[in-house]
Order: sequence, then structure tokens, then C-alpha cells
Amino acid sequence: MVRPIALAIGVSAAVVLITALCFFIDFYCLSGQMPGYKILAYPGIAWLRLFSEEINFWPKLGLLLLGQFLAYALLALVAIVGVRSFRRSCR
Repeated sequence: MVRPIALAIGVSAAVVLITALCFFIDFYCLSGQMPGYKILAYPGIAWLRLFSEEINFWPKLGLLLLGQFLAYALLALVAIVGVRSFRRSCR
């Protein structure tokens, strides 16, 4: 059985890769008009609001992806532990 932390890290890493891909498509191809991007990237955008808007592009992208990783890792960990404890209680 996979440890919950390892599974949560894997899930959040996959979401970060998807978000980075969507960011580049949104930024370079669609000029900020990609439907659903702001919903997917909301945890990272909320994380960025804690910092100044006057930072350069690459640190801002790093902070966005860090916020994505932390938020989705925590969400995945809570979901995994919740599902596993529910399954144990149903036995």
C-alpha cells in the first residue's frame, strides 16, 4: 500500500505539471483567454496575493507553482486519509 504522503506528493506534482502547461498555453498562445485556467490555478493565484505585484516573471511563476503544489498536496492528503479511514470504518 502506498503511503499517503507519497501519493499526495505525486498527485500534487502532476497538478503542478498540468498547471505549468496550461500557464504557458494561456500566456503564449491564447493571451490570457483560456477557459478554466483561473479555476485550476486558483490556489497558486491566492498564494501570489500574499506577495508584492512588483516581482519579476520567473519568481512569480515559481511562487504560483509552489502555491499550487502546497495547496493540492494538502487537499490530496486530506482526501486520501479521509477515504482510507472511511474504508476502515466500513469493514
